[in-house]
Amino acid sequence: MTHPILQRIYDNRNYRFWACQTVGWMGYALGTFLTITVVDQNISWPHLGHIALSTVLGMLISWPLRNLYLRTFEYPVITRLLIAAGAVIVLSWVWTVCRIQIYAWMANEPAVWSEVHYWYFGSLFVFLSWTVLYYGIKYYDLLTLEHQMLLQESAQRKAEQLLRSQAE
Repeated sequence: MTHPILQRIYDNRNYRFWACQTVGWMGYALGTFLTITVVDQNISWPHLGHIALSTVLGMLISWPLRNLYLRTFEYPVITRLLIAAGAVIVLSWVWTVCRIQIYAWMANEPAVWSEVHYWYFGSLFVFLSWTVLYYGIKYYDLLTLEHQMLLQESAQRKAEQLLRSQAE
């Protein structure tokens, strides 16, 4: 039996989107903290603040992807792939520039533009993962809906057969 709050989140697509968005970006923050900050033994307020602001910015910058992907979902697959690739490339760049600027501001150091390609590669991976998860969940929902419709149809046919056999 599912907890009523979890069931309500699951049943409401908007709640589910924000639950996934929050859990996913908190996972990013935790992963970044454990793999970069802790490993480098550089636990300081500028680093923690940078992780927190990067997470919030990531949530805000990825938010428009949902509407873009919803609006383009009925397009041909190749068109959707090109739109998604373009969105991932552009928004990854925006997030990279913001993260570099925030880090420079919080650490009170000059921006590390010579390392932009490292930062951008990580951003591409994060936004590509976001996109893959979004479409994976979307297709899972469609498959589940189709399965439920088939089950209902099958149950209805069996009920009709039963009524016919009882009428004879």
